[in-house]
Amino acid sequence: MKKVVTLACFMLFLASLFAQELKVMDPPGDQSTFVNSRIKTPLKIFNSTGHEITFSVNLADQKLGSGQQSWLCEGDNCDTKPEDAQRMKITLGPGETSSDLYLWLETGSIKRFSSVKYEVVNLRNQEKTEVELNYHIEEASDDYMFNSPDIRVGTAYPNPVTEIAFIDYQLFNENKDVKILLHNVLGSKIGEFPLNRFENKLKISAQDLNPGVYFYTLYLDNEAIATKKLIVKK
Repeated sequence: MKKVVTLACFMLFLASLFAQELKVMDPPGDQSTFVNSRIKTPLKIFNSTGHEITFSVNLADQKLGSGQQSWLCEGDNCDTKPEDAQRMKITLGPGETSSDLYLWLETGSIKRFSSVKYEVVNLRNQEKTEVELNYHIEEASDDYMFNSPDIRVGTAYPNPVTEIAFIDYQLFNENKDVKILLHNVLGSKIGEFPLNRFENKLKISAQDLNPGVYFYTLYLDNEAIATKKLIVKK
């Protein structure tokens, strides 16, 4: 019996010894974007231990076309490629998750499929995790609600809508406060939808709306800058 207990304790010790200390949280699947644009992907790294960990994030492999480039960046000022953009060194406290680490892709001017592979390396034990990000880059549409260096917002589709309408968007400047307000023909507000900087698609449910004409308005830093019509059919 003593030998069994000893073996069990040894197995638990091995499991704890080789348990993954750094975990990549919710890596995104394939992403779609347009030519002549930039897209940023948050890199969420979680320290699952009770002690501080220093790790590096490295761009391991890139399948990019002419005019494309990718880079790593930390913090708010990431809209231009920094000098040292291929490798970053980060320290996380116990139970902490990285909150402002991003991988950026500049898409170039040609429709194509691209991929970027990055690796997270625990500098204490050299534990390594690789993640591949895939991008479907499409021709740009002229049917934008608003397009600027700070934000790009498409129009709602399907329109007319019966159940759910979608609005594709990209936020290039995370310091901007961006939202969509939905109004009826009398000007009464029906809904307010902040655009999350960690996403690129807004869903507007029409299931509780009466058939008719509505208007959705884009607000940038609390200033209305564009309005489009949304038709609801049942």
